[in-house]
Amino acid sequence: MKKTLRFTIILAILLTSVGCDQVAKSAARHFLSPYKPLSFCADLVRLEYVENPGAFMSIGEDLPSSARKVVFVFLICILLAMFAVIVRTYSKMNLLEAIGVALSTGGIAGNLIDRIINDGRVVDFANLGIGPLRTGIFNIADVAILVGAGLFIIGSFWIRERSTTAA
Repeated sequence: MKKTLRFTIILAILLTSVGCDQVAKSAARHFLSPYKPLSFCADLVRLEYVENPGAFMSIGEDLPSSARKVVFVFLICILLAMFAVIVRTYSKMNLLEAIGVALSTGGIAGNLIDRIINDGRVVDFANLGIGPLRTGIFNIADVAILVGAGLFIIGSFWIRERSTTAA
């Protein structure tokens, strides 16, 4: 795949991921903030507004504010820069790996934007589950990060292994 086409695809996925995340968080702020949680599909899907100062499943929320800023802003900026270098220099990356990196990077960027404009907190609003068995509260950026990581892993191992075996 040509480098320009690959870069265009990656950039489009990244920007779409960030855009969808920010629009969803804006809607959550507008529609969910003043209300109690909304439940759909016999409580399989629950929408509720939460501002999370920590990372996944509120990890790190008890850290002092200055430590959270270092970990969740400064280190995330370094991680984003590393992703940019990987995408730019790793020419043997297959399409699935590139899409995975783009989704994860978009998700990370979406949460970073939140932390910068929302005093170190990320807006989370979705929760899935049956009865007492529920996920943590998450957002579109979290989904993009996880799906992107999964696609990258599949692209890295499964597709490479199949192409190596076929050769």
